[in-house]
Amino acid sequence: RGRRSGGSKEVMRLEADTGNVGIGTTTPTQRLEVNGTINVTEDIIASGDINATGNITTTDTFCFTSDCSAKMYHNGTGIIISS
Repeated sequence: RGRRSGGSKEVMRLEADTGNVGIGTTTPTQRLEVNGTINVTEDIIASGDINATGNITTTDTFCFTSDCSAKMYHNGTGIIISS
């Protein structure tokens, strides 16, 4: 368990029996569960599904393939989907 220096608030938990890690939660149900905002400055690579219950936003092109041959983007007036 991680605790803030000088405080008693738990900020990270590793469940020994499941191996699940929780940040901002004391009851992680997934391998990594985060309750809060995640800031990523590099790529996120997923070999499985990405499920979202909120919005997914981008300021660039949204690629559906690794080479970006199938993509979606806003051209200033509308949404363009190409493949």
